[in-house]
Amino acid sequence: MRELSEKLEDFKRAVMEAGGDDPDDTNFDPMEYPIFSDTIESYLDTKVLGWGASRVVVLLPTGNVAKLPWNEAGQQANDAEWDTWNEASEEVQELLLPPLENVRGVVVYPRVKTVTDRDYDDPELAAARERWRRLVKEEAPGAVAWDYQNTNNWGIYGGNVVLIDYAE
Repeated sequence: MRELSEKLEDFKRAVMEAGGDDPDDTNFDPMEYPIFSDTIESYLDTKVLGWGASRVVVLLPTGNVAKLPWNEAGQQANDAEWDTWNEASEEVQELLLPPLENVRGVVVYPRVKTVTDRDYDDPELAAARERWRRLVKEEAPGAVAWDYQNTNNWGIYGGNVVLIDYAE
């Protein structure tokens, strides 16, 4: 994790310098730069499964997935996911991808099959979203994720549909 985090930090600095920005600025927003997944992959020397404004999701040699924070918001998202899962009720945990560990702020998860190939109204996906909506309404411990309508935030783990991005 330390090596990947250091490589990501080096990548951020190179991107900011190329953009004429101060690489010591702690408010790095990758969405402000023309960054491509294959560029990140070559720099990190690992498969990039996705990335956004606060985190980069990479495939580890173990077959697990790590969410590397780009910035403080990414660090907070990782901490929130870790805390959410650990504080969640058993019913909520059934709908959340379980983290394996939190290594220096990098959350490691089992790899899942994405559901992006499923129709939005897929019965299994719709049932999981409806169950999540009910748990949020009931204020069940750990039922805090608000972006559960986004199909990209769901995956298949252990044969069940689970929420894979649940940072509040």
